[in-house]
Amino acid sequence: MLSLKKDKMVAYPVPFSNKLTLEFYIEQEGNFQVNLYDMGGKLVKQLKTGTSLAGEMQRVEVNGLGLHDGMYLVSVMSGKEKQTIRIIKKE
Repeated sequence: MLSLKKDKMVAYPVPFSNKLTLEFYIEQEGNFQVNLYDMGGKLVKQLKTGTSLAGEMQRVEVNGLGLHDGMYLVSVMSGKEKQTIRIIKKE
């Protein structure tokens, strides 16, 4: 089973305009996926899928081009666990 380290997901800068960086650690080896949702829960974009080694930091770059200003949700899913944070896109 794969698990995320609690409170170890960060996004910067917030708010962002062109580029957002998301960093998180995964405690156990396994598959993960990172998705971007609108505030209604609709999938906007799949940002990354991959496999992580235990304790490895993952970094995902989010391109803000084509995204409307506003609030979004970024979810990292690994195994049965999911962590979600809010981000703000603003020109």
